[in-house]
Amino acid sequence: MNLNFIFKESFLNSDFTEIELKRCCKKASKLIASDNKIIFGTINFLFCNSKTLKDYNKKYLSRNYETDIITFEYKEIKENFVDSDIIISVNTVAKNAGFFKTNFKEELLRVIIHGILHLCGFKDKLVREKRMMRETENYYLNKLKLNAG
Repeated sequence: MNLNFIFKESFLNSDFTEIELKRCCKKASKLIASDNKIIFGTINFLFCNSKTLKDYNKKYLSRNYETDIITFEYKEIKENFVDSDIIISVNTVAKNAGFFKTNFKEELLRVIIHGILHLCGFKDKLVREKRMMRETENYYLNKLKLNAG
């Protein structure tokens, strides 16, 4: 598994360094992949602003709205081998943290886990899929001891 990080939007501070973020992403990716019998090749994490993410959403998915994350999955010939681009809007995550009454770090980690779960086949279009996705996000937040408070 190879993880790449591109920071087009600054958000990290002494409470959450790039090194800590990278360590959390690697730990989450390994655990979730192992539990779901998926082999991750390369995952590119792009941290950007809401305008950039909305542009990706419009250009590649024909959706003209803001969101916190888009996960692009590239399956290889092997069914359980996955490469991906995970694009995260930092300011949308910050906005959502306020809305959900959590802190930025926990909300960002939830979004990262959410993107990784999509790579394992989890969906979130239907109400029951959203409920299962949220329960699974909570499970991994707790299992990885990533809850920030």
